[in-house]
Amino acid sequence: MKRRPSLFAAFGSVVAAAGFVFACSGGSFDPSSKLTSVRVLATRADKPFAKPGDTVQIDALTVDGRETPGAPMHVYWLPLVCNNPRADLYYACFASLLGGGLAAPDGGVPDAGPDGGALPKLPSSISEPIDITAFLQEGPSYSVALPPDLVSSHPVVDGAPAPYGLSISFFVACAGRVFLLPPDKTNVSGQTLPVGCGPDKDNLLGASDFVFAFTRVYAYDALTNENPVVDGVLLDGKPVDLTQGVVLPRCASDNEADCEHALEVHVPDASWELNPTDKGSDGSVRHEQLYASYFYTTRTTKTKSTGRIVFDPVRGRVDDSANRLIPGHDADSGRVWIVVHDNRDGVAWVSFPVFVK
Repeated sequence: MKRRPSLFAAFGSVVAAAGFVFACSGGSFDPSSKLTSVRVLATRADKPFAKPGDTVQIDALTVDGRETPGAPMHVYWLPLVCNNPRADLYYACFASLLGGGLAAPDGGVPDAGPDGGALPKLPSSISEPIDITAFLQEGPSYSVALPPDLVSSHPVVDGAPAPYGLSISFFVACAGRVFLLPPDKTNVSGQTLPVGCGPDKDNLLGASDFVFAFTRVYAYDALTNENPVVDGVLLDGKPVDLTQGVVLPRCASDNEADCEHALEVHVPDASWELNPTDKGSDGSVRHEQLYASYFYTTRTTKTKSTGRIVFDPVRGRVDDSANRLIPGHDADSGRVWIVVHDNRDGVAWVSFPVFVK
């Protein structure tokens, strides 16, 4: 049966994964940290604040958390150049998918080939899904060449800390093939997903097997930012070997607090950069805020919080930034991811295996 993907369902998966939420999930719902489907946890640009004319490498952190996956998950990047879209809206880029708007990262439109590259020129409208998998670049990384006029060609935005330009890239985590979909003329907002994923055009997959995602790269003439650095993970105060992981005993108590292990990601002071666009009431320049988000594929083992603040913009390093890793009552195994963000688009991540015996 043909299924039309919902923009809000697919993007909700990305937003929930990448967001920083302290609230606990109520009822029987799994917390957002628990990975049970195809998920996009984060993206990272090697230049969080780029300059016009830079080439930026983007890395995507994707995880296949399905317990019984069918087809394997792949990551595909759309060769869609979308610079300074109308009102900075990502969905304003969707119209470029038809009529020859898809192009290589340098803005050209080379001949299409089986190893990825630009799509051939498409008509301004299509009546049925078109398989575009062969024209997409597969892999966790993608490079984007920013045009030299990215900042100067962006409309002035009142209240912005400095003139900027914006480049948006799109990718999918897909357990199937990728199809360009006909526009939904009944959706006047223009926010309907432009692509779907499935074994064929008549059997498109839902949010458990498919995430459509985008990432923004901002360019400034003068502002700079570096990605934070993760230089270690501690469990109960001891360094974690990220290759070997950790082995925990099963929880033998009905009180989870009896089984908690302190889990802390360590970020060096040098990653707490000044934020020249954020000034206190006395005019002093404040620093960035850094926070860590936690995710896991273990079935009964969990983290107590979905996220923790690591550095406060004024007070600096937070004394008790440790999360809590709580093993379940049964044998378990899986993986934990810790994603560190600053509040200026900087990102870093680490992961390690967990075994409960």
